Amino acid sequence: MLRTDFSDDAAWDAVCTASAAETPEGFVAALSFVSDAAFADMTIEQVAALIPDVENNLRLANMFFREFADHADPDGVFRGFPGEPR
Repeated sequence: MLRTDFSDDAAWDAVCTASAAETPEGFVAALSFVSDAAFADMTIEQVAALIPDVENNLRLANMFFREFADHADPDGVFRGFPGEPR
């Protein structure tokens, strides 16, 4: 979850608590919470542009973490597969 509105700290805390709560069926979402003023007032389009295309492959188990790790740069950061624009 990426916070873009910093007008109400209590509301942000409530959203984080509610979204991390276990459902009656026992499901708990795997979420990370980012509250950084650098993202203040970003539009939906700006936030969407930050999301790399490979994220869904991991979430859906289309690809394994190892496939990304094997293509990390020498500094350990994955910046794309060979032949993809960077």
